[in-house]
Amino acid sequence: MARDIKKFQEMFESSSNEEITKNESDRKHVNYMFFKNLETIKRCIDDMMEMNQDEVDKILVNGHDWASDHIATSKDDIEEVANFLKNEVK
Repeated sequence: MARDIKKFQEMFESSSNEEITKNESDRKHVNYMFFKNLETIKRCIDDMMEMNQDEVDKILVNGHDWASDHIATSKDDIEEVANFLKNEVK
């Protein structure tokens, strides 16, 4: 996924997007928060994937099934954006 983020960053660097500020290199795109949010999502997913699945399952079964619902709706949203961008980048 880091490679995909880099690919999107390179694509937008070559476009005519204006720089937000010249003092902060991470804000060089109008939609810099899009990429920051992707980085945060990836980091959180990596963290959760390293957790013990048996322990997580016990937590979810013990009244925290709302977490599964949030993951499901987030997956749908992320998948929709990814498919859109894949079709646009072609």
